[in-house]
Amino acid sequence: MAQPLKTLINAESLDFALRHITTYYDTDFFPRTEEFLAIQYSWDEVKSHILESDLDHILSAPPLVEPWPKTRSGFRIVHRPEPLDSIVFAALAKTIASDVEAARASPEVACSYRISESDRSFFADGSGFNVYRERCENLSADFQFVLSADISDFYNKIYLHRLQNAIQSATDYPPGISKRIEYFLTALNTRASQGIPVGPAASIIMAEATLIDADQFIYGRGFEHVRYVDDFRIFGNSLQELQTLFQDFCVYLHENQRLSLSPEKTRISKSEDFLNQELNNQYQLEKLEILGEIEVVNPYTMEIEDVDYVVMENAGAILLDALTRITKFETLDLGVIRAIVRRARAHGINDIAGCLMEHIAFFAPAVNDIALYFDSITDADFVSNFAPQLEGLCDHPASHIRAVRLWFEWYFSRHEALLSIGRIRAFVFASKRLRPQARAAITMNNQAWIKDRKNQLLHYAYWDRRSIVLAAQILSKDEREKWLMPIIKTESLDRMDKWMAKWVLDGSPDEFPIEDDIPF
Repeated sequence: MAQPLKTLINAESLDFALRHITTYYDTDFFPRTEEFLAIQYSWDEVKSHILESDLDHILSAPPLVEPWPKTRSGFRIVHRPEPLDSIVFAALAKTIASDVEAARASPEVACSYRISESDRSFFADGSGFNVYRERCENLSADFQFVLSADISDFYNKIYLHRLQNAIQSATDYPPGISKRIEYFLTALNTRASQGIPVGPAASIIMAEATLIDADQFIYGRGFEHVRYVDDFRIFGNSLQELQTLFQDFCVYLHENQRLSLSPEKTRISKSEDFLNQELNNQYQLEKLEILGEIEVVNPYTMEIEDVDYVVMENAGAILLDALTRITKFETLDLGVIRAIVRRARAHGINDIAGCLMEHIAFFAPAVNDIALYFDSITDADFVSNFAPQLEGLCDHPASHIRAVRLWFEWYFSRHEALLSIGRIRAFVFASKRLRPQARAAITMNNQAWIKDRKNQLLHYAYWDRRSIVLAAQILSKDEREKWLMPIIKTESLDRMDKWMAKWVLDGSPDEFPIEDDIPF
């Protein structure tokens, strides 16, 4: 039976969802998208539509998926839901967030992403990684042994009915919300009952709800432990007792969550060896030394605004030295590379740009931060100094990594000086996606691109269709009106297409928001 969303979420939770997404991101692995500016422009209408509709009328297409490079090898699948789905997902998470937080173990046990909401963030107090590290060190001093356990492919293996049970145990207010969240996520998965999107902040709320009972199981067995997301560290003075717990925990996760522990990352070791191998080995010590040198308090936060950056003397040389040193590491540490790149971005330092380009394959798991950094420092001098290296990125083997190509298409498409280089321009317009092509057409004022496609609009899928509409901003006012006015009135397109068209129709090229002025 249809159930209007206003029985589950309210206007305040939707306002929070829009503020969160426009301040930060809708998903951590894709460039921010103009759809949310269009939604913001028609927000009263959008909000009313969401509240009066049921989930079946909101949900549209499956999320976009991309393989994202891991730091060691291989890829994980990351997601970008449709814009309205992202807003609804964030609003649903907002509705249950405080109750999920109240049901979780203490911050000294479940360290990751404590829910401390501001008016636009779920996690006002950061990621909690430093608490996790400190607790591991303290418990290692008190106990002889530690069981290190990591859940295999956690987000993609979460069973949605088990998640529904976990949410219902924490809260079922408004009545039925846990089942509607299960239904929503199942629909996102095209009816698959397993997996939550990787990328949206709302998924962190769902993941933490899922593991509430796992923390309770370990606590109920009388063991001290600490957890960061799906990484458990369980401490004890009896090797035999930890081995018994290990087996029982495997059975518990299987029977109650259908989750399993990674054999490569799960082991029992002496606490002294654990400290030396995981926390205080040469790699970790050098990593901490690097972080100390660049004065970063917490490199694991999402945004550069989350850290109070202090201008350093000889900052460029220090950052370049730190970056050069981490290229010698066997595997990339995301916390370190993000700290370096975000510090350089915050101060407009271009000293590390050449090193990043030279080692782009090694740094590929951090390509989103790298592209944002390049974008922030690109001017005529930068293009002049680095044109050969930037052009070389188009032919670099790393450009065959889809995430790398996605972000460099976004970066190149935003700068006319870069698009004036033939190889870079060809790279962007050879994209399988229309969004970077549309952005490049806007940057270059290439009206032929939009005119060549606008009459076949209905032949394209969601994101490409809206990309064509987006590019209409460079048409003359009369041509824009003549084409977009019927689109807004037609029944052939969905509401997101129409809101996009309305935003473009009511603006002009010099009136559109400047993306650099919007926090990312």
